[in-house]
Amino acid sequence: MRGRSIVTIAFVLLAGLVAPAEAQQGPAANTLVIGQPTDADSVDPHKVTAVIAVERIYNLYDTLVNIDFNLETITPGLAESWQVSPDGKTFTFLLKKGVRFHSGKPLTAEDVKFSLDRWRDPATASPTRNRIAEVEDVSVKDERTLVVRLKERSNYILFNLASGFASIVNPEAIKKHGASYGTLAIDGTGPFKFKEWVLRDRFVVERNPDYTWGPPMFKNRGPAKLERVVWRVIPEDTTRLFELEKGGGITVSRWISFSELPRLRKDPNFRVLDYKVGYVVYLGFNMNKEIVQDIRVRRAVNHAIKKDDIVNEIFYGLGSPAQGPMSPIVAGHLRDVTKVAYEYNPGKAKALLDEAGWKPGLDGIRQKDGKRLRLPIYAIAGYGYPDTLTLIQSQLKDVGIDVEQVLLEEAAIWGRLKAGEHTVMAMGMPHSNPDEILMYYFHSKNRPAPNRFNFADPKVDQLLEEGRTVSDSKRRQEIYAEVQRRVIESAVWVPLWHPDRAMTMSAKVNDLRPHPVYDVCYHKLLDAWVSR
Repeated sequence: MRGRSIVTIAFVLLAGLVAPAEAQQGPAANTLVIGQPTDADSVDPHKVTAVIAVERIYNLYDTLVNIDFNLETITPGLAESWQVSPDGKTFTFLLKKGVRFHSGKPLTAEDVKFSLDRWRDPATASPTRNRIAEVEDVSVKDERTLVVRLKERSNYILFNLASGFASIVNPEAIKKHGASYGTLAIDGTGPFKFKEWVLRDRFVVERNPDYTWGPPMFKNRGPAKLERVVWRVIPEDTTRLFELEKGGGITVSRWISFSELPRLRKDPNFRVLDYKVGYVVYLGFNMNKEIVQDIRVRRAVNHAIKKDDIVNEIFYGLGSPAQGPMSPIVAGHLRDVTKVAYEYNPGKAKALLDEAGWKPGLDGIRQKDGKRLRLPIYAIAGYGYPDTLTLIQSQLKDVGIDVEQVLLEEAAIWGRLKAGEHTVMAMGMPHSNPDEILMYYFHSKNRPAPNRFNFADPKVDQLLEEGRTVSDSKRRQEIYAEVQRRVIESAVWVPLWHPDRAMTMSAKVNDLRPHPVYDVCYHKLLDAWVSR
């Protein structure tokens, strides 16, 4: 812990002393500069969950297999081929020849075994360890052959091995750098090499000239056409827009103010690319906190929030109101979700709070046993959360609930949530299948994180475990439908909205196709290039 603190202090000092090179001189030739409102806290694939971290991870590392743009087809990655046993419990992967880490070390099956074992080791405390929980054993047959044995067949093991969290790391770098790995030192096999990280300012990677093993979903298998990629951290919306429009500060961003998009769509100097992702934004209750343990309070909050206003007033219609935990574009979502969802009904919210013993005080805020009905909501200070919480604050005040906004930088919020400080958290979750979101958030074994709600339902646990293994697709659909119904009925969440994405880029950016997996967008970046 002490080493991590020293690293953080060094980053903060550096950020204060070094001015951003791209802001001073404009981006170098064939450099993609991405504007982001927040920074990551690490790019160690086994230690993070944030989208901003994972989109960097996909460019620094590789995985055994990849998932295509359609979020259905599994294609080769570091493994050129694989075989599955008749019972579906043993996978034998043959690695590609000639792959090297950025340090020059040749990739072997031992490196892959080390990475997967590290990911699933309880001592690593990976927040995504549940994705590989069904693995019984990983063994090495020879230098290029790896065998993964499962406890039972799994419908999603290849999808999880294609996630950024399954990235293959160099064991020598992990052992050498310890707690500093992922911040000061990074050694992957990906198309870009780590160059520089100035915390809360910029993250810089450079082309790996030896990279020739890219996935088949890209026209260019490597090396990348781009010479450099820079993620610039620009918290202010107006500054981010200015840096894009002046033609020097950034060349692409998914985080341009929605109110500016109609104007930019008409400007020949820019392109606005709309695309859909499997994503849900929600409020999650920490049921360790006494004030939200009464289901009537949680259901009242669900009834009190008018989600259409969030979509239309804050995001200018770019998305749709959420009724349940899964995106309607993802296979396995609850088709009749409206039958169990909470409709907007502030009158019902007030009645539920009355029934729970919360009575309006002189200022309209409800009280019970001398305590005010006050809900602190933790959220990232960006991505539209401040405006969203301001609107929610007003709507909940109308039914007698006092909302406190606790806005934190993305690099800081995860530790606070892990410690269980929150009463309510506002967060988003990308997903491309039911297991990716439902097992992740709602299985009791994933407490205290990523199940940061202390949600525990033995029936849900049983259904989720069956859903991973059952071969009959109809039964699998029934399982995930029942899980979603039980989650909605528990009111552990307030599903808010399903965002659509709009990526705004300079007209000089070419062949940049957003990848929807985990909402990363910038996956490998092998085809993209920037003209002069």
